[in-house]
Amino acid sequence: MIEDLLSEIEKIQNSTSLKKINLSDNERFIFNKAYNLLSRREYSTLELKRKLQHRLPDHTELIPPVLSKLEKSGYLSNERYKKMIITKLLKRGISNQNIINELRSHQIECYTGEIDTISSDLGLSKDEQIKKLIRKKIRSIEKKPIQKQKEALIRHLTGKGYLYEDIKKHIGQTFSEIF
Repeated sequence: MIEDLLSEIEKIQNSTSLKKINLSDNERFIFNKAYNLLSRREYSTLELKRKLQHRLPDHTELIPPVLSKLEKSGYLSNERYKKMIITKLLKRGISNQNIINELRSHQIECYTGEIDTISSDLGLSKDEQIKKLIRKKIRSIEKKPIQKQKEALIRHLTGKGYLYEDIKKHIGQTFSEIF
């Protein structure tokens, strides 16, 4: 098993795609640092740039060309990062607007249509997400008076980025079902 792992590592190191990338010694050093970070998880271009600038302050002028080469070779992709973030946040019940704001903080443009497409692929709807969040939150506040429960639910769902009209509708449905 270890031999298989070592042979896989050797194949990756000897990969022609890595050798085809023309880099100076300093750029190769930065490339390897970036590649090491990308091997653990996806990064946005901005996020990886900041991380490399923090770790390698003496080489800041070489980072942008290396990032460009990483993008061209397919190791760094804002599209993959965008899909990963959208999926992660949708599963946590975050609203479309908050997802768009999160991606903007990484200088990645995103539209509601893209989020809706991924949401439908995951089988999630806004109404179902709100209901799920209400059911989950209500377990922790069920001993409080009804008015306090409603206030807590409104605060919780507003924090997730949902509109008050949607929240009010679902809270009304939930409490009419309970009683």
